[in-house]
Amino acid sequence: MSNISKISANYQVDCWNNLSAMLDAAVAAGKILSNPCKSRSVSSPTRITRLITPWSERKFQAIEAALPDRCRIGVTLGGGLGLRVGEIHAFSPDFIDRERMTYRFARQINSRTGPLQFKLPKGHKERQIPISEGVLQRIGAYMHRYTPVTVTLPWAEQDGQEFMTVRLLLTTETNSAWWFNGWAAKVWKPAFATAGEPYEDQVDGTHALRHLYASHMLTQGVNIKELASFLGHTDEAFTLRKYVHLMPTSHDRARAAADAMFPPGSNSAQGKPVRRRQSPTSKNRPSGTSRRVAGRPLRPHTAGH
Repeated sequence: MSNISKISANYQVDCWNNLSAMLDAAVAAGKILSNPCKSRSVSSPTRITRLITPWSERKFQAIEAALPDRCRIGVTLGGGLGLRVGEIHAFSPDFIDRERMTYRFARQINSRTGPLQFKLPKGHKERQIPISEGVLQRIGAYMHRYTPVTVTLPWAEQDGQEFMTVRLLLTTETNSAWWFNGWAAKVWKPAFATAGEPYEDQVDGTHALRHLYASHMLTQGVNIKELASFLGHTDEAFTLRKYVHLMPTSHDRARAAADAMFPPGSNSAQGKPVRRRQSPTSKNRPSGTSRRVAGRPLRPHTAGH
């Protein structure tokens, strides 16, 4: 299929899994005898897995500096909170809890197909994300230059609500919400040309900021369970598979543990035996004297016995 279409291998896998699940349901309902997707004579598509390589600090700073000032806050939201591009565009300062230092993420903007819409986060799951003082300061400074804009869009969920009104932090120069394609074509990709950086599809999109966030969280000791929650992943195993190669190794901790048992610079390092400390009961006891065990004297050991 890859040879005759432009459908990516990973999307083929998703379609195959969905089809197989429907056929399993048909088998359970007695509509068909077996699931042909599970036949040995049928080859299923294979997912292509790429190891994520986070941007370097130099590249991150170069792209941020190359963005227009009005759009630069998108780097802070993506790299500082781990948001997807639709989540960046739907960010509202009204959902920041400054006492708890968290941001409640409750919506995204769907702009890839059809009209602009607000909708629930991916997986229909709200999440709380820790927000740092540095990120708050950047947001505050940005709001002094660009006032948040109140935007009303259709509500995509089938729950009886037709529209939703939200104060958005990041909008266009005409005070409207960003389309995904417009952001990529007019803002994101031109920043690479301005910075003199090559742009690679599937690697350098705005989503790269999310990977940068994940790598920094792992470096600072955030565990996989917490990171999955911050990123909005429903499966911690998925987060582990995606970012396990970015986790810091335990080599330094292992060396420290060994050094605690065998301290560097000790006598044994020069080939000299390490003297064992005598117990308080045996210290300075004259040779040949007896000792007591459970109230009964023991005879001193003599040769030949």
